[in-house]
Amino acid sequence: MNVRTRLGRCITRSALVVLAAVAVTAPAGAQYFGQNKVQYERFDFQVLRTDSFDIYHYPEEAAAVAHAARLAEQWRARLARDLGFTLPGRQPLVLYASHPHFTQTQVISGLIGEGTGGVTESLKRRMILPFGSTLGETSHVLGHEMVHAFQYSVGAERAGTLPLWFIEGMAEYLSIGSDHPHTAMWLRDLAREETMPGFDDLDHPRYFPYRFGHAAWAYLAARFGPDIVGATFIEGARLGDPIRAIENTTGVAIDELSADWHAAIRQRHGEARDGASAGRPLVADDSPRGGGTLNVSPALSPDGKWLAYLSERGLFSIDLYIADAATGRVVRRLTRTDTEPHIESLQFIASAGAWDAASRRFAYTTVTRGQAMLTVVDVGGDGGERAFPLTAVNEAWHPSWAPDGRAVAFAGSAGGVSDLYVLDLDAGTTRRLTNDAFADLQPAWSPDGTRLAFVTDRFSSSFDTLSFGEPRLGVITLASGAIEPLPALARGKHLNPQWDTGGDALFLVAEPDGIANVYRLDLATRAYARVTDVGTGVTGITELSPAMSFAPGAGRLAFSVFRGGGYDIRVLEAPRPGTALPPVTADTTGRSASLLFEARPGLTTTAAVPGTPGSPRAPAVDVAQVEPYRAALSLDVAGASGGVGVSNRYGAMIGGGVGLQFSDMLGDHTLGVYVSANGSVRDIGGQVSYINRASRWNWGGAAMVLPYVTGAFGQSVEQTPGGQLVVQEQEYLIRQTDADLRAIAAYPFSRALRFEVQGGGRRIWFGRELRTRIYDFGTGQLLDDNREDLGAPGALNLAEGSAALVYDQSVFGPTSPISGQRYRFEATPTFGSLRFTSVSLDYRRYLPLVRPVTLAVRGLHVGRYGGDAEDVRLTPLFLGYPSLVRGYGVGSFQTADDCGAVLDGQCPAFDALLGSRVLIGNAELRFPLLGLFSGNYHYGPVPIEGFVFGDTGVAWTADLDPDFAGGPRQFVRSAGGGVRVNAFGYAVVELAMAKPFDRNGRGWVFSFNLMPGY
Repeated sequence: MNVRTRLGRCITRSALVVLAAVAVTAPAGAQYFGQNKVQYERFDFQVLRTDSFDIYHYPEEAAAVAHAARLAEQWRARLARDLGFTLPGRQPLVLYASHPHFTQTQVISGLIGEGTGGVTESLKRRMILPFGSTLGETSHVLGHEMVHAFQYSVGAERAGTLPLWFIEGMAEYLSIGSDHPHTAMWLRDLAREETMPGFDDLDHPRYFPYRFGHAAWAYLAARFGPDIVGATFIEGARLGDPIRAIENTTGVAIDELSADWHAAIRQRHGEARDGASAGRPLVADDSPRGGGTLNVSPALSPDGKWLAYLSERGLFSIDLYIADAATGRVVRRLTRTDTEPHIESLQFIASAGAWDAASRRFAYTTVTRGQAMLTVVDVGGDGGERAFPLTAVNEAWHPSWAPDGRAVAFAGSAGGVSDLYVLDLDAGTTRRLTNDAFADLQPAWSPDGTRLAFVTDRFSSSFDTLSFGEPRLGVITLASGAIEPLPALARGKHLNPQWDTGGDALFLVAEPDGIANVYRLDLATRAYARVTDVGTGVTGITELSPAMSFAPGAGRLAFSVFRGGGYDIRVLEAPRPGTALPPVTADTTGRSASLLFEARPGLTTTAAVPGTPGSPRAPAVDVAQVEPYRAALSLDVAGASGGVGVSNRYGAMIGGGVGLQFSDMLGDHTLGVYVSANGSVRDIGGQVSYINRASRWNWGGAAMVLPYVTGAFGQSVEQTPGGQLVVQEQEYLIRQTDADLRAIAAYPFSRALRFEVQGGGRRIWFGRELRTRIYDFGTGQLLDDNREDLGAPGALNLAEGSAALVYDQSVFGPTSPISGQRYRFEATPTFGSLRFTSVSLDYRRYLPLVRPVTLAVRGLHVGRYGGDAEDVRLTPLFLGYPSLVRGYGVGSFQTADDCGAVLDGQCPAFDALLGSRVLIGNAELRFPLLGLFSGNYHYGPVPIEGFVFGDTGVAWTADLDPDFAGGPRQFVRSAGGGVRVNAFGYAVVELAMAKPFDRNGRGWVFSFNLMPGY
């Protein structure tokens, strides 16, 4: 047997792999696509050290931080008492003055949505949150996130594997207690359903983990006592199974417990039904016009003709729509946030838009390029827009037009507290009306233009005791700035004031009985009367969200109602001035519908949560203990794989790797270290990388030395000249060592667009060796072991630089993008031993056709140009990867019919897919299999997406141009279909059957890919 002949075939294939490192690759440390987290501002962080906390903040929010520090200490003591275990060590707490500031944090990676109120991460157990619109809201989020810190301190990694309802529901229960109107509203809605989820069903995406998890924990605490919470969590973290943990701590089988829970829900919340004044549905998911499940923040034009509202009816984003107020027919879409990268937020949780008195202009607030903005649209005219930067605040909510149309009042947040402001539209100047730590929200201009009604906690809160009561209504006189309270109901919130036609009454949303409805306050008699009779509740997304609007010219109300797990908008003719309505009695003894479950007799309930009336007094905090922030790296995570010190008959070997990541407390600096070994001592490599995110420019560098080893192995039986039979083994190794040093930088222009640049140098050197071992055929004894160093190609010394423009405004489904577009245009010149320029032009577009089908198209060109672009040491580009042109993989060229009768193992049909330049076009129809016939984007519990595709591409070189007449450099084409499966939310597996259509295409080819669709 000729060993060297067998080796020669393998060497040819292996060399192709070895030299692949010289091919065009993505820049080190760069992200090919992906949206950007833009740090519009650079925060001057400092640290306030209390008895138990290190609070990272900046001077703008210092006054509010003093209150938050007291609350934090109060929460820590309360949770330690209720859970039965303590929070070890000092607790890091990173506070931001507003949500737009919070979205710029580098403490956690990834984009932060408007619905995220705070985060607790596991690496350093840091709590990160912004100040809310009220300090009561901040206290709730602070307590919620601190529960997570307790969970991580006990459960460690297991806490992150437990289901969301178990983790988040526990945090909600401990931070807001058992008496909560919003969760009770969800239970009233659930009680209308024929079937209810059991405890073992709560992990299904259909059930919102915060509300249903809160209800589950509240029931357990009411039945078994509050001590059950800490005990069940510890058991759940130990077992990694919440259902078994509940059964172990309660002693009740989960099916029996679920049935008892259902009975308690129906008994407690099953009686609520819509009354005669529940209104007429105008925008709903099941209405003829359709509206999606989220339709909130209604704003009626004063003449009653138009309704503006926020909705997810477009499916890929929440946007502003204008509809005919009589029919609900949408006449205009004001925003397209899925394709408008400059709008970071529509403030859809806390705000609603407003019409001017002429029902012509519409105003709404946004966060655009990190700046609070007021946008005015001339809806009744030419449709033009005018944007007003609100530089006095970090974010703004709920604009209200002055009757003369020359000014707009709004609530805004600055320094961590909310106040009232007025924007003069002619001058573009802003005047601050209130300036204190109390929350002032949802202003409404009186018909005579002299006063503003607004929502505030100033009449129910105390900063001495640090307790925050329910929001009430107040009136501020614009000329004098004097503020007076309006009459209040005995209990519950008072929100969303709207002046009646003559200014002698106010409509508002209140919940004296625990169910939010529209009420009318007669300012002369100071009497309240209920206007609507909704069984679930008149509400927006949160307890403080605006939910109601009044059209004085039409005498009509529009309000959002929670129903069927979503939000619908209803309309109702408002009672005319002078209409007698039954007054609301101030009964404080009746059972409130907001209590989730009655505690069993003899059980003690938890004390009032911090920040609420009746809670223990918050401890004093020395705010003078503030010091500048100094970045210091500490270990985040360490990982290892493989083994060290492996020894066998081939000599000493090393296998495995160790990776370490370090960062500072604010995430501005990240250091990564990786060491790997795969073979002998000569095959030890490593990489060190650093990235600085302290400013809008992200910059850093990387240094690496990585060896790549490949080769071939052959074995034969030989006979020595003396007649002895021996086994000859030959191992041919090719070693390439790649040393790289480079600097990288990126500048994001917006969430979608960024510029990347990098430069550095590489040295690549090679080695080849042949090792021959001879063994006795009979005994296996090693007779000879010879190592021979062979000649190797000369080293390459390369200097590289690159620049790229990257845009990504795509919307991802569970397995692939389904809307928007993205592109990457990049050029990489290379100098030194080789001189050429690599160019990459990649454009992708996703066009929703008929719901739920998307047409995805891609055009891609990658090529090398210049004097050394065709150097044989550069690995050729290949069309046949499953992510490029499916059906032309290496394994599909195996027979003589595919390759023809050729010598030396070559395959011209395969070689035609190789070149220094490629052009690829793809088109794909993608759709969820389960939702294809229902017309919905329904992918199922394990997301499965079907697709049909057509691929085409051509490869060529500087010497061989594309041949459109059927020559060797012709376009290859394929078509087929397949499915993608998102496994556990992490890996996307693509399975496809492709039919090639070039001259060598034979039958169907199976394709497998481990990546999302293009």
